[in-house]
Amino acid sequence: LLGSALPPVSMKDQPSIKLYTDKPQIETKQHENGAQASRVDSFAIVALNEGEIQLDEIRIPWWDIVNDVERVAIIPASSIKVLPNPDVMPSKPETNANVAPIAQDNEGTSINSDTSNHRLAEQSGELTGTNKGHFWPALTVLILLAWIITSTLLYKRISHLKASLNAIPLPKDSNELSEKLRYNEVISAIKQHDSNQARLILDWLGCFDKFQSSNKQPVSLQALKHLNLALYDQLSAFDALKYSPDAKGCYHEEQLLQVVKKLREELLSEEKTKHPLTNRHSRKRTLIPFYPQR
Repeated sequence: LLGSALPPVSMKDQPSIKLYTDKPQIETKQHENGAQASRVDSFAIVALNEGEIQLDEIRIPWWDIVNDVERVAIIPASSIKVLPNPDVMPSKPETNANVAPIAQDNEGTSINSDTSNHRLAEQSGELTGTNKGHFWPALTVLILLAWIITSTLLYKRISHLKASLNAIPLPKDSNELSEKLRYNEVISAIKQHDSNQARLILDWLGCFDKFQSSNKQPVSLQALKHLNLALYDQLSAFDALKYSPDAKGCYHEEQLLQVVKKLREELLSEEKTKHPLTNRHSRKRTLIPFYPQR
């Protein structure tokens, strides 16, 4: 008979014990006459309470192959007496200090003090109501303080950003840069006696708003006569000196420089009067629009 065919041994569980069943140990040995098997079932019994525990008998049926008859092996019933653990102190019932004592009347009958219990319940309700009453005002004060701190930090941050923005130099206008660049070219040409100084002066005058229109912008030396007579005389004298080096005219370099500088001051002053917002010192700082204008 193989070990897997052997019947298991079982024990009944009881309320006063905790039964733990181990894994059975099954062994089968082969020999010339057949097979010999064995099965070992182990149980761990843990007592839950002190007292006497009765273990029922265990009946194991088996077949007698010698006499060819069924037999039953019996493990007799037994009893186990469980004693209390001397190392564990018996637990005492907890007493509530807030519970009112049991009073006794003159006849020896114990009665419960309903008045004391009612008074304790009222005191507990008063404490709970007081805690709830303090919670909401405290929460309101904390929220108000957080709002004040946040607003203060935000104000300081915005002030710092404004100061940083004001410290950034404004970019110069493209017309202003172009005018100044051409003016420097005119001054350099006059000092170097460049023959193209008349053309450079005409290009420089085209940078001003007054001469932006094609009908007003001077395009020839003759047109400068109506704009500034002194400038026309100096450029005509330089032009005559260019074609006739021996001619003695009224051309003077310093005088031409003074005329150009004075003309520039007049034109800039006129533009500032007509367009005060074009002055870079009077322009307000504005942020670049987030969405492009259509």
